[in-house]
Amino acid sequence: MRKFYLLFCVSFLFVLNANAQTKNALSEREEEAMGFLKAYMPLSDIADYDEAFFTTQVKTAFQARDYFAWGKTIPEEMFRHFVLVYRVNNENLDSSRLVFFNELKDRIKNMTMYDAALEVNHWCHEYVNYKGADGRTSSPLATIKTSHGRCGEESTFTVTALRAVSIPARQCYTPRWAHTDDNHAWVEVWIDGTWYHLGACEPEPELNIAWFDAPAKRTMMVHTTVFGGNYKGEEEVNYQTELYSKINLLPNYAKTKKIYIRVSDSKGNPVKDAEVDFGLYNYAEFYPIAQTKTDSSGLTYLTTGLGDLVIWANKNSDYAYKKITVKETDTLFLVLMPNQNREYEELFEVTPPVQRAITTISGAKVRENARRLLYEDSIRNAYIATFPNDDYIKNLALELPVFDSSNVSTIIKNSWGNYKEIEAFLRENKNTKEALDILKVIYEKDLRDTPKDILQSHLDVYLKTKPNLTYSKDIIDNYILNPRIQLELITTWREYINENKKEIFKEQDITSPSQIGKWIEENINLNTTDNYYDCQISPKGVISLEEADEVSMEILFVAMARTFFFPAKYDWATGKAMYYDNGEWIVALNNRKAEEDREINNISNGKCILNVYNNTSTNRIKPEYSTHFTLAKFVAGKFQTLDYEYDPKFKNFPEKLNLEAGYYRLLTGNRANDGTVYIKTNYFNLQAGRTGDLFVELREIPQNLIVEGVMKMKTKVNLQNKEKTTLAELSNGKGLVIAIIDPQSEPTKHIMVDIPLFKQEFEQWQGGVLFLVPEDKLRGDFSESSYKNLPEQSVFAIDKGNKILKQVLKTTKKDIKDNLPIILLITNEGNIVFLSDGYRIGSGENLIKTIYQIEEKK
Repeated sequence: MRKFYLLFCVSFLFVLNANAQTKNALSEREEEAMGFLKAYMPLSDIADYDEAFFTTQVKTAFQARDYFAWGKTIPEEMFRHFVLVYRVNNENLDSSRLVFFNELKDRIKNMTMYDAALEVNHWCHEYVNYKGADGRTSSPLATIKTSHGRCGEESTFTVTALRAVSIPARQCYTPRWAHTDDNHAWVEVWIDGTWYHLGACEPEPELNIAWFDAPAKRTMMVHTTVFGGNYKGEEEVNYQTELYSKINLLPNYAKTKKIYIRVSDSKGNPVKDAEVDFGLYNYAEFYPIAQTKTDSSGLTYLTTGLGDLVIWANKNSDYAYKKITVKETDTLFLVLMPNQNREYEELFEVTPPVQRAITTISGAKVRENARRLLYEDSIRNAYIATFPNDDYIKNLALELPVFDSSNVSTIIKNSWGNYKEIEAFLRENKNTKEALDILKVIYEKDLRDTPKDILQSHLDVYLKTKPNLTYSKDIIDNYILNPRIQLELITTWREYINENKKEIFKEQDITSPSQIGKWIEENINLNTTDNYYDCQISPKGVISLEEADEVSMEILFVAMARTFFFPAKYDWATGKAMYYDNGEWIVALNNRKAEEDREINNISNGKCILNVYNNTSTNRIKPEYSTHFTLAKFVAGKFQTLDYEYDPKFKNFPEKLNLEAGYYRLLTGNRANDGTVYIKTNYFNLQAGRTGDLFVELREIPQNLIVEGVMKMKTKVNLQNKEKTTLAELSNGKGLVIAIIDPQSEPTKHIMVDIPLFKQEFEQWQGGVLFLVPEDKLRGDFSESSYKNLPEQSVFAIDKGNKILKQVLKTTKKDIKDNLPIILLITNEGNIVFLSDGYRIGSGENLIKTIYQIEEKK
């Protein structure tokens, strides 16, 4: 607890010291380094950070290089691209490099570079653990304050810490897994000429050991973005511009093959600069794991894994596509044809690469590492214990009687280490209901890292300038008062726009949203290439820079509209800014690509209604958007998925959608336990002014039940509640699910989210659900009460001596003891008819599918 407090205090002092450092002149090597950063930095960093920030980054990078012995051994190429660079991905930037260097330097000074990398990861684990979150990447210091982050934040945090001590590091992404939905990020470190991998904030006794080793051997792409277009590494380049490279790291993990795509037109002529997407099925879409362009001979290539892909090539609105099995493909020939808006249906399957064996370690190193992890957990948990408990929150709510106590409770709990900022905001505005309204509409992550002063700025300007509004409270709170727009860092944009509106708009009175849209189109240049980390530029930054990527321009419109009290939003489905007028949402900015596409394909520009139904006669499980199906609209030669992640639809069927007229695709996928997906696509047209009906129907999975082994149902189990029972008794005459879990691992945390999604179905089944913790995976802070909304028949037990785990390994003849969680479905007779090991999203659903299959056979 004290350690966390001191780190927050000294971080402020380091920032003051950093500002003092910037007054010193840069040395020759620092000037050269600064020139490198300025030459290649993305638009977001040019717009939103000042010279002093980058000066501190450069000086601290060289300070660390001089301090550690290994700094002198790092080649200039490695130092420049993987130490000096201040940005890891799309995180919000802060002074963490300086803070982390001062925190770590004495701890690792006398270690080898290899041991130092391991030790830095242990230090990271003391502060941060895994917890899912939205797509905005918090700054490293904000992640410490929260004590947790998703994998993208953990890896950003760890890479920052490694670079802070002059160890070259990079964040690696598999943009999508092949065998299951979702993606993952981890870290590679350069040690004495070799790149090694590690799980961020997940220390192991050695490098190149991580829980994701097994799924990484099945993935189709691992890549990283390299700052600076002049990188000359040995890795294959997937994509390169003058500013950056995206390089292919997959050969470090999986068996690969280079495939070639040759694109021609209808007359057989090669097509130069055709865009080629290498699409991998994931989250019910063909996600492009790589995007390339053809050369003058119409040729492009990619090194990828040995699974299935959907290759889509287009130039303008001409396109061609084909599903391929990489293992069986050398060169794919595609002929581009004009879009005919043809309505048709397709059925096919996609299969991931096969599962492969992984390297494991055991013995004294593993036991010592487990001891350290337990101690590091205690450090972090002691800090978390300082957050408000129920009594504290109850008393706080009593002191704030104007606010609903349940809302106050939820908000304070969700603010984690930022609770003092949120509490201070509520106390200062205890008689202002709009203060609570703001906290209710921003995202949960905003509660964890938004300072009080920024919230206060929005509230003050809103109250000071608010006219008489006739909109509903829902419209006012969500689309005027709300400081959250997309996934940008919340800044004081309302205050900036209000104070500078005369200068910005040249004394022009703004009386309609269309004036704002026109001003943006006339004054802000669209730059589609140079903001390559996709980090949103602040509204102030866009105005100052006078250019931006498309998303940042859309955000600017919403910020301006809300400042002038016009309801506005960023529409996630279409990626467009919209304003509210007479009960309708109107697109704010012209979309040049969409307009060109309408002209080419003779599509009318108008609205239509689509009613989407669940075909309950065939679907045993309710289809979920972005899990089982998606809708996509044809724009500029390819289908763009309608994104409803932050604007959820389809909680219930039928769902009524207001869409633009055009050419659409319904894609459904049903994933089997082995990772194979049974896909159906329907291509259809929506006409302006008309209403259409669409039925979502999942394909059946034609799989037979396979007995993977036989369990002894008389095996005794000592439950956590001290009750003694057997596997047979737990099965309740219906069957038994056993989940063998490692409570601290990320894959286990996913399964403990998956199973509650089917709580009702498990309870209706009435079979047993046993969560089993192997004795060697038990840590002192384990508590079954931390798992919420599990099926009511769920019980927990410790597997003493790992006896049940050993029985599973023996009967299945599978070496999966280090690939937890292991999920089993066992019949009353003891037959294992479902077996899943390791990281897999959707295991709860696959269990229910198998249960239904058993019931149908009875």
